[in-house]
Amino acid sequence: MVEQHLVLRGPRRALGELAMSSIQFFATADDLRMLFEHVEATQQLTYTRAGHLHGREAESYTSGRDLPNLGAASSDAAITCDAYLVTPRASTVVLRQIDARIGRILTVDQLLNPDTVIINVGGLYRPGVLIASTVGTAHDTPVSRVLFASWRRPIRRLWTKRNAAFVGPRALGILQAGGRLTWTVAAPREYDLA
Repeated sequence: MVEQHLVLRGPRRALGELAMSSIQFFATADDLRMLFEHVEATQQLTYTRAGHLHGREAESYTSGRDLPNLGAASSDAAITCDAYLVTPRASTVVLRQIDARIGRILTVDQLLNPDTVIINVGGLYRPGVLIASTVGTAHDTPVSRVLFASWRRPIRRLWTKRNAAFVGPRALGILQAGGRLTWTVAAPREYDLA
């Protein structure tokens, strides 16, 4: 883990500045390590765990290969798997404060951090069941466009396109062996990647 610059601020950005770009993919731990290697070859990044802090300090890492349980899905649905805010190494992450009935909640997200991408890391949920991952950005700034392109290029160049998602080489082996590549285990197999 690495020490990250964190700043606390309230809402300040108009939602009109948000512009979604994302790419969905299926990847095993080996596929993810290969992807991180390509992305990090040209830039120094920091990965800060996204979501509510609940009294904890923000967790940050200087390499995607160091993320906890890499390649193992933390949930049975892609949308609830671990997510990380990806920033250039020298950037400061702004914590958003939410005033809720239970008190003040601090969260790490893209709302106040426009020069970022966010990666939801899926992976193997159980043998033969692979949960989708996503990398995307909610903003359209020069920095976020460059960051997003640095992920999109190797995914498109090195991986196989199958319907709505890209598939890493090891993940493709799971699919070809009859495994499930899915966005959620709860969905019937007919909604899996075919």
